[in-house]
Amino acid sequence: MDENKFLYIYNQKIKPKVKKFESKRILYAFLSIFSMMAALILLITTVAFGDYVDKYLGKYWALLYLSEFIILMLSGMIYAYFQVNFESKLKNVIMPILCECIGNIQWSHAAQLFSNDTTLIIKSRLLPPELNIKLDDTFSGITKKGNWFKISEVILKNNQVFIFLKFKGKNYANTILIPKGEFLCYYMLRKIHLEDVRLDKVYDIYTDDEVEARYLLNPSLMEKISNLEKTYGGKRASLSFFDNNLVIKITTYNDAFNIGGLFTSVNNASQFLGLYKEILAVQELVEYFEN
Repeated sequence: MDENKFLYIYNQKIKPKVKKFESKRILYAFLSIFSMMAALILLITTVAFGDYVDKYLGKYWALLYLSEFIILMLSGMIYAYFQVNFESKLKNVIMPILCECIGNIQWSHAAQLFSNDTTLIIKSRLLPPELNIKLDDTFSGITKKGNWFKISEVILKNNQVFIFLKFKGKNYANTILIPKGEFLCYYMLRKIHLEDVRLDKVYDIYTDDEVEARYLLNPSLMEKISNLEKTYGGKRASLSFFDNNLVIKITTYNDAFNIGGLFTSVNNASQFLGLYKEILAVQELVEYFEN
């Protein structure tokens, strides 16, 4: 589906549903700004008239500053509560419609981490196995040829997106590509160099089958990976082939799959278009392996 077709579907199916959220968004945004401004004005006023505060409160002046600091923190918590509440309600209504527009995919929020997910992450060697992994937004689907894919936002210290692809009739050797400077325990694998000097300067490659690794990590695939990195606004991607799986990790600078900001109108189609592009980039990668 091209961008124009998606925007047509957005105007026909999604936009009518989001209209009712606009008044609530404006109210939440106003209350958030009001609470923060009131707390800041109170704090600034107290600092500006510090001499009078010291004169009339004496040794209790510190309690006033502490109270105002707590009020300022509470105003931030109010904003966070409104943001999470609004985004959650908007996603529960819009995501099923959006998934239907894009294709045969399903969405879940704060998805359960299945044992299969844990197994894939451990086998990929892209994260230490002892990490406590939790999922946020997750999309999963099946292509026309029966290949399965899953996109999950992983909650760790940094924002990370994991992409799982499972291909029918494939059996890959273990090949890992990671950005320079990253290191995990790649036992039983040997480091190789690509013929493309530009890629060899930014990535390290480990494999137990050098011939297959060079075949897999060709310029066409690396172009798709580069598109993923740009689409998700992330750093260099890491990827791991093994068995009939490909696992990709992208450390992002942004909150992936983010819609429903308090200071962005729900009538702004760009946020939904951005989400569409994030999923489309993965679908194009899956289709690359089906051709």
